[in-house]
Amino acid sequence: QVAREVPWSLGRPVWTDDVSFRIENHVQTVAADPPGDDAALQEVVAGIMATRLDRSKPLWQSTMVTGLAGDRWAVLIRAHHSMVDGVSGAELLKGILDIDPAAETAEPDDWSPDPAPSDVGLAVDAVGDVARGTFSTLGSVASLFTHPGEVASELGDVDAIRATPEKFMGGQTSALGGPIGPDRHWRWVECDLDALKAIKDRRGCKVNDVVLAAVTGGFRTLLQSRGEDLDGLTLRTVVPLSTHSEADTGTPENHVTSLIVELPVGLEDPDGWIDSVTSQMDQLKASSGSRVGDLIGEIGDLVYRGPVAVASRSVMPLLEKTTRVSIGTVTTNIAGPQFPLYCLGRRLEGLHPYVPVLHGIPIAVAVLTYDGHLSFGLTADGAVEDLPVLASGLEEALAALERSTSVGSDSNA
Repeated sequence: QVAREVPWSLGRPVWTDDVSFRIENHVQTVAADPPGDDAALQEVVAGIMATRLDRSKPLWQSTMVTGLAGDRWAVLIRAHHSMVDGVSGAELLKGILDIDPAAETAEPDDWSPDPAPSDVGLAVDAVGDVARGTFSTLGSVASLFTHPGEVASELGDVDAIRATPEKFMGGQTSALGGPIGPDRHWRWVECDLDALKAIKDRRGCKVNDVVLAAVTGGFRTLLQSRGEDLDGLTLRTVVPLSTHSEADTGTPENHVTSLIVELPVGLEDPDGWIDSVTSQMDQLKASSGSRVGDLIGEIGDLVYRGPVAVASRSVMPLLEKTTRVSIGTVTTNIAGPQFPLYCLGRRLEGLHPYVPVLHGIPIAVAVLTYDGHLSFGLTADGAVEDLPVLASGLEEALAALERSTSVGSDSNA
C-alpha cells in the first residue's frame, strides 16, 4: 500500500493499494566489501539507511547483504515510522522469519490490488472521518467535566507534566547537538541480557534503567574525549515509550509516547547513574497524564489540516537553520523475541537496531533484545567521526555497572 494525500488536505493521508506494485522495487541484494566482517556490514547498512524511501511506493524495503565472512549473510529490513513503531516491527519479525528451522517455505498468496479510489471518494471519506471524530472527541471532553476525580487522578504530578514542554524548550547543557547532513555512520555494541538483569535485580530497578545508565556512561566518555567540562553536566534524552495494549500486540501500527530524561553525564560513579535515571523514570511514569494527552491529540485531529500542512512546510526550513536544540539524543528500547528465529533453516545469530538521527540531534541510540542478548544500535551523522569512542565508552560503562556491588533501596524490579 502507498500513502495517498487527501485532496485539499481535508484529512490525513490514507493507505491505498499500490496498483503499480512490483516486488523488485522492495527486495534487493548487495555485497559487502572484503573481508566481509562486522565493520563492512555496518558500512553497507549506513549507506542504505542514508537514502530516503520513495514515497510514491510502499514505504518498506528488504535488502540481503552477501559476501560476509564465515558463510554468513544478513537481511536489512526498513520501514517508515508512519507504518510501524519498534514494538510492531519486532512482532513482524515473527511473521517474516521462522521459529522452526525445518519450516517449509510457504507458497506466495495470489494478490491483486484494489482499484485506486478517486479524489472525490477520498474527500468524502475524510469528511465522514472528521464528523465521526468530532462526536467522539466531544464525548471525551464531556467526560472531563462529568468525572473530574478520574481526570485529576490521571494527571498525577501536574508539576512534572508541566516540566516536559519546558525541557523541550529549555537550553541543553551539553554541546552534543548540531546539524545533520546526508551521510550516516552506524555500529552496534552487544551484551548478555542476563548480565543486565543481574544488575537490575541487585539494584532493584528496571532493565531499561540499567540501559539508560550504560548510555550515560557511554556519552560521558564521548564528551570527555571532546574536552567538555562535565562538572554538573546532564544530557537530555527523549525516551520513546510504547503505549500498545494487549489487544494491540502484533498490530502493525504506531502507538508510542515519549518521556524526557536527564542523563547525569557529570557523575563519575555508576551507582549514581542508576540512582538518577531510576528516580526520574519512576516519577515520569507515575505522572504521565496519558488520558489528557490522548485528548489533546484527539482535539488536534479536528483542526483543518490544510493550514497546518502549509505552516509546517514553512517552519521546517527555519528550524533546520537552528543547530541548537534542547534535546541531546534519543534512546529507544524495544523487547524483541527471546527465542531463536530462522530463515531458510539458518539460525538468526544477531538482531541489531537502527534509529534515525534528527535535525539538531546527530547521535541516536536504539536498543533491542533478542534470544538472551541486548544490542545497542548507534546511529550518527556522517560528520560525527568519533562514534567509535561512544561505542567503546558504552562497553566500558557496561563493565563498570557489572562491577558495581551497591544494592538499591527500591523494590520495583
